[in-house]
Amino acid sequence: MERVMYYIFGICFLIIGAFFQFVAFMAEARPVPESYIIFALAVVCLSTGYLQPQFSQKDERSKMIRQKGTFYSYFIFVIYYFLFSYLLSRGIVDLSAREVLNMYVTLMVCTVFSSFVIVSKVH
Repeated sequence: MERVMYYIFGICFLIIGAFFQFVAFMAEARPVPESYIIFALAVVCLSTGYLQPQFSQKDERSKMIRQKGTFYSYFIFVIYYFLFSYLLSRGIVDLSAREVLNMYVTLMVCTVFSSFVIVSKVH
């Protein structure tokens, strides 16, 4: 039952996030920066729904998934940082600090939970 609830919440967050993106597109404006966080919540819910049976056991495998997923995510965070720094310093993209922070947090959350799913499939 818990898995189903995670999936339902994940789909609801996806719909809400898509609605925000659609409204911004129709208004020919940039999306509200906080709308990216909604997509991150969708990834968290869907990933947790997938990983719930493994994480509920609290065994060595779930501990290893968390450790390796976090370890791999750290290096990807550094790549995100350098990518944002390069794009902003060269003027390739013009984003406010609020937009950059919301995008970075969204990428971090999505990366951590996606790496958990990938590590669980590989090991």
